[in-house]
Amino acid sequence: MTLTLYGVTSDGTSVPIEVTDDGKLVVDTSGVSDYVKQGDDVEFGTGDFDGNIDVDGKITAGGRIQTSADIYLPSSSGSGGLAIYNNSGTSSSKNAIAISDIGGGTPKSIELTYDGDAKFKGGVSADGPLTIGGVASVDRGVDDDSAAYYVQNSSGVVSRLNCNGSATFTGDVVIGSKNSTWLIRESNGVAMLIEQTRRGARELREFEKVRDLPNELDLVEAALNEVMSRLKMVPPAGWPVWDGQSEVTTDNDIA
Repeated sequence: MTLTLYGVTSDGTSVPIEVTDDGKLVVDTSGVSDYVKQGDDVEFGTGDFDGNIDVDGKITAGGRIQTSADIYLPSSSGSGGLAIYNNSGTSSSKNAIAISDIGGGTPKSIELTYDGDAKFKGGVSADGPLTIGGVASVDRGVDDDSAAYYVQNSSGVVSRLNCNGSATFTGDVVIGSKNSTWLIRESNGVAMLIEQTRRGARELREFEKVRDLPNELDLVEAALNEVMSRLKMVPPAGWPVWDGQSEVTTDNDIA
């Protein structure tokens, strides 16, 4: 059962007020001017609401919308989201989104501008690949041997580029020269370039083992000493003996 009451406005107009079965008040002001009717837009100066506000259309605010809780934007269709547009007609470098870890708002920890720039005070982590269409640069403002860029895996840092231009790599280093590919390999303190016919990071593990040239020279020297010993030969006095490290001398150098 519903109950209909009648109220009188300040100008003497009688307005019906209906009380529904679930206790709601329904006011019909369709025949009264200057009163809110169903479907009208409402402009509030200040409003306080303890409950929910359900809106089927748009909410337009000329000032800030402040909340002490989260802003939750659920989408049942998976197509909704947060969109911020610059309707000024010209590109703007001002912040579209600014996040600060301090109540006063300064300094900003994250800034996203309308023209596409982004600044992060902290680190950026990604589970997937990061694709950069432009130039990627790192400027830490120092020129020491501190890291500017490094790569690490489960065992630790495996490659590192420093601010002074130096670099370290724990794995193989392959360089290109025209149509050839060269592997830098160290053996007993000697760095060598080995031309490779195969390419690709996965194939680096298949490269042949580097020859141990210093050890092979030691074996040759030992064999020559054995031959000279059997032939009862000794190096002539005054002959220079190469130690395997210094530059080779010539007869002209001796003279």
